[in-house]
This record gives sequence, structure tokens and C-alpha cells, in this order.
Amino acid sequence: MGIGVSNEAIRYSKDSVFDIASLSNQLKDWNVNSLAVKLTKDQLPEIPYPAIAHLNAFGGRFVVLHKLLDRKIYYTDPTTGTISKSVEDFSKDWSGVLLLLETTEKSGEAGYEQKHKQEVFEQWSLYISFFLLVALWMLPLLSIEPHLLAIYGLNGLGAVISYLLLQKQFGLGGSALNSFCKLGSKSDCDSVINSPASKLFGILNLSELGLWYFAGSILSMAVAAISLVSVTPFLFVFTLLATVLSSLAVYYQALVIKKWCPLCLAVVAVIWVQAAIYLLSPPAMVLNFKSISVLFIGFSLLLVFWLTVRKRFIGSLKVPNLQCNLNRFLKSERVFQKLLEEQPYVETATFTHELQSGPSDASVQVVVVSNPQCGPCAYTHFVLDNLKESLDEKVNLIYRFTLNTQNKSAAAYQMLETLFSIQQQESNEKALRALSGWYLANGNLEDWKRKFLLQQQQESDVVAEILKRHEQWCARVAIEKTPTLFINGRALPEEFSVNELKFQLRKLAEKITEPEPIS
Repeated sequence: MGIGVSNEAIRYSKDSVFDIASLSNQLKDWNVNSLAVKLTKDQLPEIPYPAIAHLNAFGGRFVVLHKLLDRKIYYTDPTTGTISKSVEDFSKDWSGVLLLLETTEKSGEAGYEQKHKQEVFEQWSLYISFFLLVALWMLPLLSIEPHLLAIYGLNGLGAVISYLLLQKQFGLGGSALNSFCKLGSKSDCDSVINSPASKLFGILNLSELGLWYFAGSILSMAVAAISLVSVTPFLFVFTLLATVLSSLAVYYQALVIKKWCPLCLAVVAVIWVQAAIYLLSPPAMVLNFKSISVLFIGFSLLLVFWLTVRKRFIGSLKVPNLQCNLNRFLKSERVFQKLLEEQPYVETATFTHELQSGPSDASVQVVVVSNPQCGPCAYTHFVLDNLKESLDEKVNLIYRFTLNTQNKSAAAYQMLETLFSIQQQESNEKALRALSGWYLANGNLEDWKRKFLLQQQQESDVVAEILKRHEQWCARVAIEKTPTLFINGRALPEEFSVNELKFQLRKLAEKITEPEPIS
């Protein structure tokens, strides 16, 4: 479609998109207009591309249609990638539901350019880190004895599989890894790696032990090769112990849980192949201080490092799933509207000279209570300014302020006096621009006045009365902090922030204005 949306936004939106309505709402967040239609296969040549189609396969999913050429439809499926099918074959899976799309120059994710730069940086950081790891792994190859190269290579393979297993344990790894874990009817990685037996002392995951074993072996062999000592006898013993432990894991999967974990079996296979290589040519058991020191360094350094970063690293693996769950919660209109209804009602009747943006008869009234010298208020106003256009005529934003009318020398009073003088002597629209400019000026009263002040500001009893009314109203409804937002007289639930209002206000307006069913 050629619009800018970050990979992170797409990833986190997946779990909140479960039907055509939620998908349409998500597209609205990215300023993409959409229209749901029911068509037949014969109408596919007439539609504008790209479009989004709903398939019945696998419990229902969405695919992006790119083009129709020579009676073949080309589309992207999130599970299989970009493929093509004849219209006849495609129509067998297609439900007939289509989402037609229209983009504008404003389509895309807010702040996409900065997010894209960050993603490019992170992607290249990952490439560089991977390259350096491979380079470090390959450096000792010329120094390692030829008959140990297979062992060294298997340790590298085992470390990679163990890391994938660790990712899988926390719900990461992507569709390819999930497909590998479901190779057979009895294959279920999740049941195995989340079973009680998969943790040592109920704390350490066996995938962590596997990663430590393989990575420690790699580091020990690398240091030993450079130091011209041999740690092979000790690694042989470790491999035999790992073989016994892995045999117990196979027994547990086969006879206790009766489920197989293909990733676990891949780790077991690596260990058993290592054991077979060692047994075909057993190393001489020679003990010396240098060998023990190298082995100690190889395994203890990694252990200390892992125990130091373990909590944060595992926490980072959990973040994507937690973020997806949080996003699904914040996108739930039922949760939002239920929590909103539970808030006590506050009288927010419109003042005679209200500073507002949007039609006064809009179905949703949002009262924003702020303080001219409140830091968080600046961010709230910035977000609301960006929401105005997307809210159309459905929402009326009303701005009210906390102040002390007895202290007329205070910067807050002078700013508000000037703001409402602009409204009274010029226009509501200029006053709104001045309000936005105030927060952009970072509270610099003189600079702001020079930019927005009238040619000659007149003292006005009307302005004084407006400010007095704001003060009295804030005292009457007991405003305790700023910013505070009231939506149709009820305070914004503390579980939600101003960032979620774009979606929730739109859904609330749709609910209020939808026609009553005819009985």
C-alpha cells in the first residue's frame, strides 16, 4: 500500500485484530479508509488493489490481495508468504468478504520515520552482532585439533537450538518455529517445555542448562586451543552426564507426558552424536592444573554472566507477549466503556464562553482540565491536537483550567487572561492555536505573548468572569491533579491514558450514534 507503518506496530496489533470490524478500526488508526463488502469471484477483476480478503481456512484469517492477472490472484498470507492461485482455487477458501482500502497523504503510523530509523538501527545491530558471534566462533578453528572439529561444530549447533528452545519457552520464535514444533500429531513443544519436569529445582529451565553446556564447551575449547592445553577429557565426562540427563528427558516425553518436543529431541540428538564421537575415540584421562583452569574459566564466566543478566534477559523475552496482551486490553472497547460507566458522574455543563474544538452538539464531550504550568499537560495537549482531524465531527474538546484568580501576577493567570482575551477579541480558532503554541513555548510567557498577543490587549470584565468560572468549577468538582479528562461527564479510567483515546473515542461515538434496533 506504500504507507509507513513500523514492524513493531504491526506485530503488536495482531492480537487485537480478530474480525473485519477490528481490522477496519486498526486501519483507521493508521488513517486508512476502508469499506467492507461481500462479493463473488466474478467481481474480483473490478475491485481496486490492494485489498484485504477473509479466508475461512484455519479458523479464519486475513490475507492481502495484490493483483489479479490472467485469472490468477496474487496475495500475501501471514503464515505462508506471498503466493498465487487461480481464482477458482482461491474462491474455495475465500468467505467472499473483502475490505476495500483507500489511502491519503496522511495515511501511515504517527512518528513512523523515527520508528523506522530505530528499527533499521536495531536490525543492523542484530546483523553485526550475529556476524561478530560467527567470527568469534570461527577464530579458533585453525587451532583446534582436526578430530575435535566435529565436536566443536556440534556445540555451535546445539547452542543455536538451545537458544531457539529458550525463545519458544517464552512464546517467541515465529511461525516457522511453531510449525516445526507441530511436525506430528503427538508433537507439542509447549506441553513439554512448560511441564514441571522442565525446570531444575523449579527455577532453571533445562533450555538454559543446555545453552550453558554448549556455550561453555565452545568457550572452553576455544581458550584451550589458544592456550595449547586439552580439555577434551573433561568435556567427554560432561557429555556422558548430558547423555544420561537427555535419556531421562526422552523417557519422560515417551512414557510420562506422552508428547514430543522436536526441538528438545534435536538437542538430544546433538548430545548423543557427540557422545558417539567421543566413544569411538575415547580421550586419555589426563588431569592437570592448566586444563582444569581453562575449563573453569570457560564455564564459570558464562555462568556468572548468565546469572547476572538472566532476570533482565528473560524479562525481555516476555515483553513482546505482555505488550500484545496489553494492546489487546487497551483496544477493548467493552473494557473501556465498562470502566468509564463505573466512574462517578461530574457536572460539565457548557460555559457561555467555552474554549472548545469541535461541534458543541457532538455525541462525545471531552473536558480537558489542565494547568498552564503543568509539564504532563503539554504532552496531553500535543496528543489531543493530533487527534482533532481524525475525530471528525464526532467529538467536542472543551478546555478548562485550574488557577488562582487572587494571584493576578502569577504567570498562569497572565497566560490565561491573554488566552481568553484572544478568544473574545479575535476568535476561538486563534485562541486554540495560541493554547497549542503556549505548550510549544515551554512556558516562556514573554515569547508567547509576543507571538500571539493582540495589538492592544483590553482589560475585560468578561475575561475576568470566565477565569472566575473556571476556578469555581474546578473547586466544585474537586480537581486533584492535572491533566484530568472527563468523557461525557465521567473521568478517564486510570487504566487508560490519552494515547488510547483515538480508538476509544471513535468507538464510543459510534455506539452512541448508532440507530436503535427496530422491534
